[in-house]
Amino acid sequence: MLGRTFMGLFDWMGSACACPLCRQKGAKRFGGKVKCASIGCANYDRDYAEKAAQNPGPAATPLLQFSGSFRPVDSVEIRYRNFRGDDQTYVGDASTIREVSQHISICLVPTGKRVAFAKKWLTNPSDLHPPDSSPTPTNRERQVLNFHKKRGSTSSLYESLRQKYPNF
Repeated sequence: MLGRTFMGLFDWMGSACACPLCRQKGAKRFGGKVKCASIGCANYDRDYAEKAAQNPGPAATPLLQFSGSFRPVDSVEIRYRNFRGDDQTYVGDASTIREVSQHISICLVPTGKRVAFAKKWLTNPSDLHPPDSSPTPTNRERQVLNFHKKRGSTSSLYESLRQKYPNF
């Protein structure tokens, strides 16, 4: 019963959260309203943004730094313009490039996670071509290959696909 009497006492200070629209850290929730310091966000509040700029805190913290041990065999640089118009540079493994419809998919350094980039926003598309040395399996064939590879099992279809795609 005692906790209920104090509930809401410090609501005027707001509680730190990530903005639900832009995922920017450093937003604050005041009651049911979220105030964000990111100018492109629908929850943007100029007064709050000015205060956040004067008092660097959670809003000024850098994004997460990823770590990993993925080492590319043949590295390639990807220059990409994001939806905000910011030019960004990524490094990936050229041997993992796949073209899928209007996107290019590649494994990035340092985590080795596969990421897709829209071709129309690439600023160096001529540098990014999938390796032509060996054919790539279809989605269904890739599913069978990954299934048996993950489990260490085998089947006649798996063996025929391994002969067809020895580098997979």
